[in-house]
Amino acid sequence: MSLKRLAITVFLTGSALKAVLIIIWKLSTVPMLGLLLTKYDPAAFYLAERTTPVFFDQKRLFPAAGEGMFFEVVLVIAFGIECLVIGCAVWGVLRWRPQARGTAGAAPPVR
Repeated sequence: MSLKRLAITVFLTGSALKAVLIIIWKLSTVPMLGLLLTKYDPAAFYLAERTTPVFFDQKRLFPAAGEGMFFEVVLVIAFGIECLVIGCAVWGVLRWRPQARGTAGAAPPVR
């Protein structure tokens, strides 16, 4: 895999992982998984918590029907963005590291 595709691969893998964890959390009765999805991913939770009131009215007694699903979708997207930033950082470090001049044990060029 080329280094240019690393960031996108990390983004897609992270988004898929977060989506699978949310689906497992919805289908199971493990409360600790919900805590893992929110408490140990504070940036995505912060973004989802701040974005949801922008699209849904908060002056009502009960939440709207799609509000919970929107919150989970924003969690997945925000975690994917976090993974994209990490992938870009790794790509930048690998791109700017000094390249080796030669390889050990290489045969001399044939003339």
